[in-house]
Amino acid sequence: AMCHRETLCELESTMLKSCSNNWSKLTTSALQPSVLSTSVTFLVDSINRLNLSKERENMTVFQHKFSLIVETARSNLEAEHIAMQAGKLSCTRERFYGTLLRTLQFQCQTLVRPLCHVFALLTGRSLESCGTKSDEDIPINDVPLLLRDCVCLLLQLVLSWPAPLSLKCFQCLVQIVFNVVLVQALVKTYCALTEDERTSWQFHPKKCKRLGDVHLSTDILLGYVCLQLADSKLCQATEECPGISQSVWSPHSVEATLQKCCLPFLRLVSSLSTLCYSTECSATQDDENEFYLLTKSLGFHNETVPSSAFSITDCFNWSHEPPLTLIKTWCKQLRHVSHRHDSFPKDLFPGMDQWEIPRLVELPERYCRLFQTYRKKSCETCDTIPDEPTLCLVCGTFLCLRGKCCERQNTRECVRHAMECGYGTAIFLILMSSSVFVIRGEKASVWGSVYLDEFGEEDIDLRRGKPLFLCQDRYKKLQEQWISHNFDSICKTWVLHHNNL
Repeated sequence: AMCHRETLCELESTMLKSCSNNWSKLTTSALQPSVLSTSVTFLVDSINRLNLSKERENMTVFQHKFSLIVETARSNLEAEHIAMQAGKLSCTRERFYGTLLRTLQFQCQTLVRPLCHVFALLTGRSLESCGTKSDEDIPINDVPLLLRDCVCLLLQLVLSWPAPLSLKCFQCLVQIVFNVVLVQALVKTYCALTEDERTSWQFHPKKCKRLGDVHLSTDILLGYVCLQLADSKLCQATEECPGISQSVWSPHSVEATLQKCCLPFLRLVSSLSTLCYSTECSATQDDENEFYLLTKSLGFHNETVPSSAFSITDCFNWSHEPPLTLIKTWCKQLRHVSHRHDSFPKDLFPGMDQWEIPRLVELPERYCRLFQTYRKKSCETCDTIPDEPTLCLVCGTFLCLRGKCCERQNTRECVRHAMECGYGTAIFLILMSSSVFVIRGEKASVWGSVYLDEFGEEDIDLRRGKPLFLCQDRYKKLQEQWISHNFDSICKTWVLHHNNL
């Protein structure tokens, strides 16, 4: 298996030493006074003060701080992932996140002990070997493993780990957590089946006399999950949803569904690996082999496995316990929780939102359509037709430029809108001139025009009256400058607007 036994033994050895109070060098350094520990403690305390209103019940101060650190690492990872998708992540920012994560891991040594029971549940190791549960352990076992957000679970393991993680150890942890992600995908697929289909799929594992000795294909795995969850209440919430399973579920469609469910986790973790270990992955979201390339970059399977013969079960690598024994344990947790509800809430199933890259509003190809749409439109604030109608390209709001009619507290509408829409930065299109200008703080600057004539020239103030067409390259460049906060270096003629725009 790609999750090498030697690497896993190394991880277990580190975990057991820490649980027996044999502190590592990292933990010892974190507990000693230093400039770094003082600085990070101040940072964490500042975050904690900002989140006092969100303090959770049944959590100690240390657990609450650890939870906030995980949330901080997760939100920053999402932001960096979006920047990487946009191709706007500099080398400096790549190094920044890896440094941030190592710094937060350093601080977490003073807050929590390694998550021994979670590690044992993930790998099938006996709980006795990991020591007794202490009051400092995060109350993670209250939530079934199959209902957890696996990205946060991975970050919790990484941040609480009592030693620096090499790339091989990191990939081993990712592999262990990915096994949970795959079983979660199997559970979601199980819930999408009809009752007759679930009964039919249960016969696949029954055909195999010794499941531990056979290759675990997708049909056997799904059938085994159907067997384990047969008496649960998971599907009562989906039985009333018409059309949820109108197609026939073949092994091929199950394979495609499982890969689709696992992709959000793989994309984010691949970005995490790139940010922390400078690994490379050539996969793109439009690539047919995206799943294959992502799993290969994370070390889930050999490079010798051809993409044509590749299956998701090639990534299902286990360490000690037989895989079906672990799956049975995880499903038992989920089945027990489902019996607490008359109808299990389907929104409890973990899902990952796909955050899109920020985009400016879509503009029509021909300028005349935009002009005709807004030329006689009334302002929503003053209910009059503006002399200089203006459109916010960030959110699409229609505004009065320099109109006293919409002035509030000595601030006119466009400046006020820039504060509300972009915290002081916004982009506007003046409809009577086709020019774009930017407001940034106390200053404003003309950017140019994104509408050009057939010869590629601007027609500011529409003096020549020639048909204008949207220049996609210019609009794309404007959007990139907005995303990267690059207006200060691009726009050269800034003037004070004195709140009069």
